[in-house]
Amino acid sequence: MKKILIAMLVVFAIALVAFAADKGPETINLADKWEVKAKKHAVIFPHAFHQTKNECTECHAADGSLVNIDGKAIAPKGTLKPGKKDKVVHNEFCIKCHKAKKVKKGSSCNTCHKK
Repeated sequence: MKKILIAMLVVFAIALVAFAADKGPETINLADKWEVKAKKHAVIFPHAFHQTKNECTECHAADGSLVNIDGKAIAPKGTLKPGKKDKVVHNEFCIKCHKAKKVKKGSSCNTCHKK
């Protein structure tokens, strides 16, 4: 019985390490990821940097999809409309989190849409 328990713990530990090792890319080009053509320069999201400040579950549901700081699902594909005021990702995801965490950067367009 002890051998079975030890074997199960070893398998669990290996699976946990493998899961923890896959933290995603260092940066993400959001226009490419969400297939959006915008008037401004694409946002190159510093994913690795955000991982040093946040837990994965603050931005991702168990299935990997995006959720905002309130736990609301965010479906970016097709929701970014250049020149419109209903910028779902910006208003419901980025800025909402930055305001809640009192992050000063990110309120100016040029902070994220760099040339």
